[in-house]
Amino acid sequence: MFISRNYFKTTPRYLLAVPNRFILEKWVPKKLNALIEVCQDMNLSEFLIHNAVSVGEKLDGAGTAPKYSAGNVNELVNMGFSENAAKRALIHSKDNLEGATNWIMENMDNYAINDPIEEPKNEGKANIDPAAMSQIMELGFD
Repeated sequence: MFISRNYFKTTPRYLLAVPNRFILEKWVPKKLNALIEVCQDMNLSEFLIHNAVSVGEKLDGAGTAPKYSAGNVNELVNMGFSENAAKRALIHSKDNLEGATNWIMENMDNYAINDPIEEPKNEGKANIDPAAMSQIMELGFD
């Protein structure tokens, strides 16, 4: 059985839901006489993207360098998956290529799978090119 999950980034001011009131019986449309009750105060917080378990969850080791190999990312990209989806899948599967492929297939319907992954920032550490630094020093800057 396939289950599709959709999430909101923010709660909408107005929500329009179109109920299916017709069914096909032997290829003939038949109208359902169903009463649809709608409550006035609807809480949609459980459908926000930050509550999405499969993709929006905090990754293990948040704040550290992601644990995936560039070779496995390239393999998944060559299979036709996006780079962000490949990285996310490899993190979830602990850099296991087969597990990552299965994870992508299971989560392909979730649009957040292609969201960029936040890379850890260099706090206080800068990668400075020595040649560029020497050119700046030659100009008189210390």
